[in-house]
Amino acid sequence: CYANSSHILLMKDQIDAALPLFMQKQSASLSDAHQIILRKLSEQWAPLFLQRVKQGNTTLCHGDLHPFGNIWLSNSDPSTPIIIDWAQMKHGLPAHDIMYMLLSFSSPDRVSRDTQLLHLYHAHLIASGKV
Repeated sequence: CYANSSHILLMKDQIDAALPLFMQKQSASLSDAHQIILRKLSEQWAPLFLQRVKQGNTTLCHGDLHPFGNIWLSNSDPSTPIIIDWAQMKHGLPAHDIMYMLLSFSSPDRVSRDTQLLHLYHAHLIASGKV
C-alpha cells in the first residue's frame, strides 16, 4: 500500500536479494512452475505498482486491515463496521487492504470465498464510481 517510489524500489531490492536464498531453501517444495511465477512476480511487480501509482489510481489504505486489530460494530448501525487502528495508514493502491484481509484468514474453500468477495468488492467499486 506504499505510494512512495523510493520505498517501493527499496522493497524491490530487498526482495531481489532474498529471493534466490528463499528459492534455494524451498527448492524441494517449489515446482518449476512456482519458481517461474516467483521470478516473474519479482521482476514485474514494482514497475506495475509504480505505473498504477503514477496514473493516480491510489487511495487511503488502512495498511494492516484484519479483524483482530479493528472494531467492527457501530452503536448507531451494527451493520456498518468502524475501522480503527490506523497506525499503518498509507496512501496506495486500493486492493492492498482487501488482499491483506483475505490473506489473514485460512479457509478450506479459500478460492471460492476469495473469488466471491473480490467480485463483491469490485461491484462496490463500480457502484461508487471508483472503477
